[in-house]
Amino acid sequence: TIPKFVRLCVQAIDKRGLKMDGIYRVSGNLATIQKLRYTVDHERAVTSDGRYVFPDGCAGGITTMHLEHQYQLNLDEAEWHDVHVITGALKLFFRELSEPLLLNTFISAALRPHLSTILSMRKLIQQLPTPNRDTAHFLFHHLQRVVENRLDNRMSVQNLAILFGPTLLRPDLDAGCPAIHAMHQSQVIELILSDVHSFFPA
Repeated sequence: TIPKFVRLCVQAIDKRGLKMDGIYRVSGNLATIQKLRYTVDHERAVTSDGRYVFPDGCAGGITTMHLEHQYQLNLDEAEWHDVHVITGALKLFFRELSEPLLLNTFISAALRPHLSTILSMRKLIQQLPTPNRDTAHFLFHHLQRVVENRLDNRMSVQNLAILFGPTLLRPDLDAGCPAIHAMHQSQVIELILSDVHSFFPA
């Protein structure tokens, strides 16, 4: 239930980018990121109820041509040599989901006393729809590997939390201060990254 594009990106980054300075922080070429995004636009995401969401123009369903095109994507090709393009496309993929990968109830859980927070977050993770939970498990274990190489890539838990907070969670635009929402979002990601194996056992 993990989107194939997410798997391909993570595999490429694990292979070529874990020690790269500023991985996920440094921006890739926007035009190339957009090109990669459109290349794989036929497999957009999994919503919270497990449905795949396809872009406008694919209402007739996914065709054999679409499937062949999707599975022929090779991120080892020279066109995608810049790992920062792949990380940018992966972040864009999650930002453009019709529903966030993690639910905003994670934010309220993160504001509780520490032990209560951990227990609440574990429960929320278990309650996620299977596609969301499997994808989050896969992504956070990858981000843990990024953190393990922080002496080379200079990407700490805090740095990744700031980047992925607004990527994996959505602010409530009708209430509160956006800056405070961003802080709470990063707190959620930082808490998970501080003990990935506890929240997502292997």
